[in-house]
Amino acid sequence: MTGDLPPGFSGAARNDLLLARELGEHGLRPTLVSHRFPGQERRSEVDGVDVLRLARPVGRLGKLRYPLELVARLAAERPRPEVVRFRGFGLRRAVCAMLCRRLFPGVRIVAQPACFGVDDPASLAATRWGDFKRRQLLAAHGLLAMNREMEAAFEEAGVPARRVATVRNAVDLERFSPTGTERRRTLRRQLDLPTEARIGVTVGGLSKRKEQAWMTAAMAPIMHEDPRLHLLHVGPRAGDLESLGASSARVADARRVERRIDEIGASSGIGARVRLVGLVADVMPFLGAADFFLQAGTKEGEANAVNEAMACALPCVVPREVIFARQVPESASFGFRTVDEGSFQAAVREILGHPDEARAVGLEARRHVEETRAPAVVAREYAAALVTAIGRELPPPVR
Repeated sequence: MTGDLPPGFSGAARNDLLLARELGEHGLRPTLVSHRFPGQERRSEVDGVDVLRLARPVGRLGKLRYPLELVARLAAERPRPEVVRFRGFGLRRAVCAMLCRRLFPGVRIVAQPACFGVDDPASLAATRWGDFKRRQLLAAHGLLAMNREMEAAFEEAGVPARRVATVRNAVDLERFSPTGTERRRTLRRQLDLPTEARIGVTVGGLSKRKEQAWMTAAMAPIMHEDPRLHLLHVGPRAGDLESLGASSARVADARRVERRIDEIGASSGIGARVRLVGLVADVMPFLGAADFFLQAGTKEGEANAVNEAMACALPCVVPREVIFARQVPESASFGFRTVDEGSFQAAVREILGHPDEARAVGLEARRHVEETRAPAVVAREYAAALVTAIGRELPPPVR
């Protein structure tokens, strides 16, 4: 199970699709389970990957129907899957995991929580139905951690080390690649951006967790200093999320952030240079048009947007947190202390004031993802992680 595939907006699903194309070489034949939007077939092939779509869970009955439909599909599959992996872990996935374990004792359950601070054991326990969700997560045959914070959370919950493996996200290095000066100018003209501007970009659906409003407020003094400076927030706005069937709570969260960004823009006089781009089919043109990338949220698994920006050789401003330590080396980024506006501003000013150094750091970021996040590299590690997590050798490769 994964997140939404297009027309939805899920970095996890896009990453799983990229990874799934490579896993056949390692004894795996994956089927991605995602949500079905109007007009989509229940089952189809996307980029050479088998995709099964289940009805979107709307209302209480829909949330009950979802795990029942998944179990029914598993029962009908021939041959039956040997492993069911859940990416992200909430109430619906907890119910699915419980039913799969009881009804299909031969199937191995693997859980890969999406975000430390959201679906790690302690965070789950603090939510509604938290004890149930936490028990089902820890009952999985194997657990996959995407950062050191999650590894520590599993250890603190008493999970034996032999049931935990570490994984990372792949990035499409052909699609996300450095942009030359002339191409950047062309992209800016196409996106109606000033060709001589200095542009910072964030990527992700508007939410408190992603901290777009905080970054806007922190950028305001620097934007006053430099009238060429523009800020783009690329990702679904409240209306986009509503049209995609997101929960009312998720839509309300995005709407609050949207209003706050508008308020900051109006009160500080930078509103004309702050753009809420909204949902886009392809973020690459915006990354290609930008001079640097900004990330402030720390409730992440492994941020796909950061990997994609690094692949584009953009200088990246990221929090100096344990959660990013493995993903973003200090030599390949400009770090700041979390929720410290002065530290954040110093990192941005370093990029603006030392463009040659910034370019060198961006190229080091590109080299890092080439070595550690290439799809073939990540697929090999992922297959090995599954062997560790489920304690069972994989079948021979499918040719």
